[in-house]
Amino acid sequence: MNNKFTGFFKHNIVSVILVAFFLALSIRMFLGHSERINSLQGKVLFTISKITFLEQGKGGPWYNYSFVYLDKVYDSRIILGELCKEPKDVQKSYIGKKYFIKFSIENPKYSELYLDKPVPENFDYREGENWKKIPVNYK
Repeated sequence: MNNKFTGFFKHNIVSVILVAFFLALSIRMFLGHSERINSLQGKVLFTISKITFLEQGKGGPWYNYSFVYLDKVYDSRIILGELCKEPKDVQKSYIGKKYFIKFSIENPKYSELYLDKPVPENFDYREGENWKKIPVNYK
C-alpha cells in the first residue's frame, strides 16, 4: 500500500502541490476577510478619503482611495460591481471626489468607504482629522 501512495504522489506531484497551494490561499483569504470584518466592528474612527484612481476589473470598476491617520497615508481600494453597467464617464466621475470612511484604529489598513456619504463642498476639515461618528447628518 505504501508503494501505491508513493507512486501516486510521484506521478501527481504537480497536482498535489497546486491543490495544497490553492487550499492554503483559500484559508488565508478567509482568515484575512474575517480579520477585516472583526477590525471594522471593533474600535473605529471616521475620516475623509479621496478617490484617486479607477482601474477596470472583471467584476466592475476598482477605485483606489487614500486617507491620513496619525500623519501616515493609507491606500486602499474597493470594487463597485454595481457600477459595472454604468458608462465610463459616470465611473470616472467619482475620481477626485471625497467621501467619509470608517477605519480600524488598531489596524488602519482596514477601512470601509461610504460612497453614499460624499463630503459636502462647504465642509471644513484638516487633513488627517477624524471623528467618532460621521460629522454630517444624512437623511
